[in-house]
Amino acid sequence: MPLPKRVPHEHTEAWDQIKQLCRWPEQRRYELLRPVVLYGDLPAERAEQTGTNERTLRRQADQFETEGFLSFFRPTPQQLADHHRSLPPPLRQLIVDLKADNPAFSLREIAQICYVQFGRRPSQPTIKQVLADGPAPSRKTRRYPRYSEIADPFERRRAVITLHLEGWVPASIAEYLGLSRSTSYDLLKRFQEEGFAGIEPHSSANTRPVRKVDMTIKQAILKLAREPGTGGVAHARGAQADGLADQSNHLWTDHGREPAALWPGEASQGEEGTQRTSLQGAVSSSYLVG
Repeated sequence: MPLPKRVPHEHTEAWDQIKQLCRWPEQRRYELLRPVVLYGDLPAERAEQTGTNERTLRRQADQFETEGFLSFFRPTPQQLADHHRSLPPPLRQLIVDLKADNPAFSLREIAQICYVQFGRRPSQPTIKQVLADGPAPSRKTRRYPRYSEIADPFERRRAVITLHLEGWVPASIAEYLGLSRSTSYDLLKRFQEEGFAGIEPHSSANTRPVRKVDMTIKQAILKLAREPGTGGVAHARGAQADGLADQSNHLWTDHGREPAALWPGEASQGEEGTQRTSLQGAVSSSYLVG
């Protein structure tokens, strides 16, 4: 003989025991009304037996006589206000996925994201209920890796913008991606002012060409260095005038001469001064041409 599928219980009319045996809210509501709608007991007597409001029993009995068992499946006023039973599956899935992807989300933040994406803001009790009996998360991994783990700079910044457009607040974005709040706010400000062009990589490297001493300038300086009496001063003054003091000092050191030692003792008048000026112009012209 097969074992019974259900555990047998002693028959009783005690409401406290009946409530414990009912598995569904609709079953409990029917058992509450059964003596009234089946045996014709007075709602006042049943209300006294069960500790229920008499007016509520009368109203529920009238609904049962009009609609039958469908009256037991009416949503509660709170469910009607929250559209709990009419939440579309994508919205329910979003609630579960948000909490699974970022457990730090508050119920208020989840409601805000739902409003941004679906135009509906479920109440916090509704969100709790969906998290309790809703579908399983659609993803088992993070939607985005950490900010530092995204190789492409543009993709890193676009992740911040995408989450914000979906309703995430900057503080939650910063915590989820592992970047500072100031960086999150700065990226969003740049995006607001410039659009996607504002999140393109902006290099701070110096793009100006480096001024180097080429072979023409080097030969001109060495030629002046070989001329006695005027080369040192002409070279030193010309190099300083052209902003080549560092390069010229290296050239002098490499060839065994020191311009700083020659500078104080050089004359600056007469024919020698005129020659130094012309030599200085030659060095400057060689640099500009090169």
